[in-house]
Amino acid sequence: MLNLKFKNIQGDFVHYDRAKTSNTIQNPKPIIISLLPKAKEILKRWCNSNHDENSYVFPVYHKNHDEKRKQQIKHQFIKTINKYMKLIGEEIGYDKPLTTYAARHSFATVLKRSGATMEL
Repeated sequence: MLNLKFKNIQGDFVHYDRAKTSNTIQNPKPIIISLLPKAKEILKRWCNSNHDENSYVFPVYHKNHDEKRKQQIKHQFIKTINKYMKLIGEEIGYDKPLTTYAARHSFATVLKRSGATMEL
């Protein structure tokens, strides 16, 4: 999501190439997902004020950041999210660690059980 740019948003859909495989597959097919109302609310609230097509949607990375700096920012960003997810877990009395990793795998499990493709 940190790599998402405004050019990836086309109407009510997001078109993107998966970062993990974009350089390893010869002709990667873009993943296309529809923007549901809740996603549109999130974008409206949190997106970058500069809507230039090459600007990042979320104001975390900047155009002048190189790949090394992006990695540093991403790791700090995940660390901060995990800190707050842990606090939320403690607040609600959840005894297992809540992390971005757990959230990603939980969501993947929900998608798989609902019949979504493995690529998605």
